[in-house]
Parts: sequence; C-alpha cells; structure tokens
Amino acid sequence: MTTIKKNATYDEAMRFMHNAEDILKNKAGTDGVFYKDAKYIKMACGTAYNAVLLAIDAFLQ
Repeated sequence: MTTIKKNATYDEAMRFMHNAEDILKNKAGTDGVFYKDAKYIKMACGTAYNAVLLAIDAFLQ
C-alpha cells in the first residue's frame, strides 16, 4: 500500500473520531459530568470503533 493511501485512510479515521466527539458534544447533553442520552453515547462509541478499525487497517497494510 502506498503512503498516500495510508494517509488517506488515517485522515478518514481521524474524521470519524472528530464526528464521534461532535456527537457527544452537541447531541448527548450533559447532566453535570455525565451524559444524559444513551442513544447518542452508543452512536458516538460506534463511530469511534469504526475509526479505530480504519486506523488499524491502515497501520497493518
């Protein structure tokens, strides 16, 4: 795999991580130090999980 492809995959993984962070900040809502809505926490975790899979894939290739 070329370096350009690895960088593109890494950039995609980082985009996923930023999306997960954005979901938590803007949609989950907080009640003090805890998030209120479990639906958005699950969505953010799934997005972050996919980001990790993409990063691992780029690293292994």
